[in-house]
Amino acid sequence: IDLDYWKRGSNSSQDNCLIFTGVMDYQPNAEAALFLVEKILPRVREMIPDVELLIVGRNPSAELIERTRSDSKITVTGFVDDLRPYLERATVYVAPIHIASGTQNKVVEAMAMQVPVVTTPVVGDGLRVEKDIVPPVREAESEAEIAKQIVRLLKNREERMLLMTQGRRYVEDHFNWLRSAQILEEMC
Repeated sequence: IDLDYWKRGSNSSQDNCLIFTGVMDYQPNAEAALFLVEKILPRVREMIPDVELLIVGRNPSAELIERTRSDSKITVTGFVDDLRPYLERATVYVAPIHIASGTQNKVVEAMAMQVPVVTTPVVGDGLRVEKDIVPPVREAESEAEIAKQIVRLLKNREERMLLMTQGRRYVEDHFNWLRSAQILEEMC
């Protein structure tokens, strides 16, 4: 990704603010957004009642809009010109995607923006560039485990700061356009 574009303009984020981004009429994203709203968020709110959720991306389904309408702490934006201000607001990026292949750019963008990530193992696998290198994200499969990881990060500033630094560095080392172009050039 373009590291000059995907960088923070501000070092402050809101407390207890979760975010999920993506094209919301793409079925894996639509399912993940509903799973986050219906299954994960209620578990997080058992421990942190004031948590806010931002779902940012074009074409949210009528079902998602309807299911979030009555919750003043959930924002479904639809299309936005620039994701970066929303990512800067977030305390934790949550990608509870269960159907995925390859690298999820939305997660790489969040890491580049220094937003700690909680995701599923299938997304984590797409971030692995070498067998022995583990990406600096928190992985969990079930709604209970995902919620547990989110709460842990929301309550632990030190761990969030570590993931912010490690995430940015990981993207710089492995998902940098210039580095990728050099590798491709060497292959050719």
